[in-house]
Amino acid sequence: MAKPIRIFSLNLGMQTICLSEFQQLENNGLCLIGIHTVGLISDPSADAARPVQIEAAVKGCREALKAPLNALVNVCLPSQSVFTRFVRLPGATADDVTSIIGFEAQQNVPFPIEEVVWDHQIMGHQRGETWDVVLVAMKADQLTEIIDAIGRGGLKARTIDVAPMALFNAFRYSYPEATGCSLVVDIGARTTNLLFIEGERAFSRSIPVGGSTISAAVAKEFGQDITLAERLKIERGLVGLGGAYAEAEDPMEARIAKVIRNSMTRLHAEVARSISYYRTSQSGSQPVRVYLCGGTVSLPYMPEFFTEKLQSPVEFFNPLKNIVVADENTAKELSNKAHTCGEGVGLALRFLGNTPLEINLRPPSVLREQDLARRKPFLVLASVCLLLSL
Repeated sequence: MAKPIRIFSLNLGMQTICLSEFQQLENNGLCLIGIHTVGLISDPSADAARPVQIEAAVKGCREALKAPLNALVNVCLPSQSVFTRFVRLPGATADDVTSIIGFEAQQNVPFPIEEVVWDHQIMGHQRGETWDVVLVAMKADQLTEIIDAIGRGGLKARTIDVAPMALFNAFRYSYPEATGCSLVVDIGARTTNLLFIEGERAFSRSIPVGGSTISAAVAKEFGQDITLAERLKIERGLVGLGGAYAEAEDPMEARIAKVIRNSMTRLHAEVARSISYYRTSQSGSQPVRVYLCGGTVSLPYMPEFFTEKLQSPVEFFNPLKNIVVADENTAKELSNKAHTCGEGVGLALRFLGNTPLEINLRPPSVLREQDLARRKPFLVLASVCLLLSL
């Protein structure tokens, strides 16, 4: 019996890096074997050292999961590192869209097109005389820097995806029965990604409010260092519900809860504006349900806050809903934080193929290496034939 293929997913968050290992099941499903997360320096002033941090984190994750050196891995980039644009393009057929997408990329990407790596995908079917298209791009030198750091950490990038697209694939796999419009609210370290999912269509928007925004507000409130404020938020933070709800008995916790609620109220205002924009500019529908994911949504009373504000059913996004978890201890560990695993599941599904969105930002160096790997067996065979003929 053939040994199961080890599938690795690497989620590059702004504050955490997570490596997950999966195996493919006989029914073409997935089994989660292990997961390991490494935190990065939360202070934005340390971003210049991010490649070094990525290298060290990848090495630590690889060693923790005992992944082989240079194992292939699907990589997910944070949304704030990538330019994303949703456009509607005319065309009688999908081929018509493909023929003009290069011109559209030059018009939309805010960098010289020769300096970026970009990709696109048509989403869903034709609507009237137009097609919904997502266009993503990233500066080639920045992308190469990240891929090189991953390589120095001992892994080899196979597919380079973007967080909202990986979440979309995970959602469609986990909730195939969902109808109408669903809104996924992914509150990360630096940004909150809103992902509207309506059938085969997706639309995402990034809001510059996240966990670090709360930490900065706590640091200002108590006159503390940002690192200490981050720890205070995690250990004693909760979302103040206000109104008729009683405040926390501890005065410090009550102050922190108020600070967090103020930040979340600001986020809610942006969410409300984004919903309005999606309905008017994208001809979308009002979300009928909301799913929360990302590390920051673990704060107590986060679902209650959004239920109150959005007046819609709110629950945690569970990307492991249709995934088998091999180890009982891992299952217990993830029972309260499965909502942080969406990108990892979405990346693993790319190994199986047939995912709705298949964005791939591969820099020229990776393309050359993968092309050489494909040609290598033929080159070896040609060399053998040459030797035999001699």
